[in-house]
Amino acid sequence: MPENKVRTMVHRGRRRRNGEAFNPRHNSRSGSIGNHILANPARKNIYITMDFDGKPTLHDEIDFEAHEKEFYEAFRPALDAQNERYRKKRNYDRIMSMRQYRQAHPPEEIIFQVGNKDQEISPEVTQIAVAKWLDAVRETYGTRYRICSVALHFDEPGSGGGLTSDGKVSKNLSGHAHVRGVFCAESSDGWIVSENKALAQLGITHDESR
Repeated sequence: MPENKVRTMVHRGRRRRNGEAFNPRHNSRSGSIGNHILANPARKNIYITMDFDGKPTLHDEIDFEAHEKEFYEAFRPALDAQNERYRKKRNYDRIMSMRQYRQAHPPEEIIFQVGNKDQEISPEVTQIAVAKWLDAVRETYGTRYRICSVALHFDEPGSGGGLTSDGKVSKNLSGHAHVRGVFCAESSDGWIVSENKALAQLGITHDESR
């Protein structure tokens, strides 16, 4: 590989090994963040939310969990219609609240990083790479994949361009992004969360999507 090129690394998933859905609190630093997070990083994190139509909003601080609750309201018409059918059939055990729906169909979380912990990549390059990758996602999936939030972290030693515990500048300046998004399919009742149906509506097989 030429010296002026580096790899981008993408890891994606919805749940931990124990089956628990990934929680966005870590991304916005609003929950328990651990001792590896720097109290006074050399560079601020970047927090962006997207509404269901893709309009971005930049934040100094944000509760991503609260935003996701609002984001998922786009799926309420279809959920309400499905629940009503269950009521008419007396399938009460299949009725879901919106909270249960979000737990059953959580966003996909993608971690995107340029280079690795042994390479010095400027935060600006990381931001450009993330923006280009998001553009490619939109071009590929259109309205069938909705970005919910993007968090660019620069406050973790070894991957954030901050200061290490002994006050030295972290070797890797690239940082990384946490992107949360949802595959959306159109139904007769409105939008639903379904990767398989979203890809089928695009004529894409599941293997091709990766």
